[in-house]
Amino acid sequence: MSEKYAENIRKKDDIAGLISGSIGDVIWMVPFSVDEQSFVSDSIKALLGYSPEAFLELSVNKVLDASSYERFLQVLEYYKEIQFTITNNDKPGKFCRIFEFKFVDSAGKIIWVESVANVYCSRQKEPLGVIFSLRNITGRKKLEENYSRQLNKQLELNKFKSQVISTISHEFRTPISVIYSNLQLLKKFRYNIEEGIQNDAFELTTMAIHSLSKTLDNLTLLNQSNKGVLGFDMQDIDLEVECKKIATEINSIDDYSGRILTNFDIREKLVKMDKKLLHHILSNLIINALKFSPGEKKVEFNAMNKNGKIEFRVKDQGIGIPEEELNQIFESFYRGTNTKEIKGTGLGLSIVKRCVDVLNGKISIKSRLDNGTEAIVTIPYERSEP
Repeated sequence: MSEKYAENIRKKDDIAGLISGSIGDVIWMVPFSVDEQSFVSDSIKALLGYSPEAFLELSVNKVLDASSYERFLQVLEYYKEIQFTITNNDKPGKFCRIFEFKFVDSAGKIIWVESVANVYCSRQKEPLGVIFSLRNITGRKKLEENYSRQLNKQLELNKFKSQVISTISHEFRTPISVIYSNLQLLKKFRYNIEEGIQNDAFELTTMAIHSLSKTLDNLTLLNQSNKGVLGFDMQDIDLEVECKKIATEINSIDDYSGRILTNFDIREKLVKMDKKLLHHILSNLIINALKFSPGEKKVEFNAMNKNGKIEFRVKDQGIGIPEEELNQIFESFYRGTNTKEIKGTGLGLSIVKRCVDVLNGKISIKSRLDNGTEAIVTIPYERSEP
């Protein structure tokens, strides 16, 4: 080798080193042959915190997470297969591909990297390995994830709005029709209508208004929960009195009259609890149980307390819940596949779950299709001073 040729080689090596050390991207060369040495540029230090020597001593599966390592092996396999199809007439960028990998830096932190990969060849155009140009895109990925979260949040909000509108239009139509038709009846025949018909009209109107009020209450509470402003107001209450009051209120509805069987074993009656949230929890559970129990089947409403907790159990003999749907029952507006013929909004259990969570309680549902459902709610409380 002449001295001039050797000098040219040294200059080329110096230029290559200068380029790889100056650009922000990392140059990583992985040969096909185990006899050939890998190369990585000095900029690997800024990317992963390793010196080039330390990086090359590590196994690749130590610097890539599991899924990216599998992807990396697939990339190498791809280039190993195509090396035998490369000809001198192929354009330099023909086999260039872009991939994303998750690297693990020297501190164990995940670094997202965009990699431009291509095959590199000898001066004789013989494929020698794969060259990767690595660029840190962790910041970009975080922005993408944040954008994705915001987009999903907006989609959920739009879905919620659509469901609210659908619920209002569906659930309000019947009660409003009942109220309107009864008002028309009373207006037209108010001087000669029989007392029994008047009483029926007033009763139906009262029930319709109760239905509207219940739906509005649930939607309002759901909206407060979604906004994160659903709070609680602890006050002194008599647990047994409240339980009896709720049962009596529901019993006053014609369709549910006489169908609630109560059993209260409440030793500590005077406690501190949010009366409104308690009412939402128990009324929704009991009405759900009655609604999904065909005919005149009874519903058990039991309450007992011990060790600073009150346990409520509402058990029915109704249609039950399909086992595969039990993990979805607390979602807003979700209705079981076997409830299509039964009127409802799909808000009841969602409301119950949110109220229970606010009170730091727990709820579990036991159910078998066509064999009834039992809801168990446990809520901690503080004793009231007499």
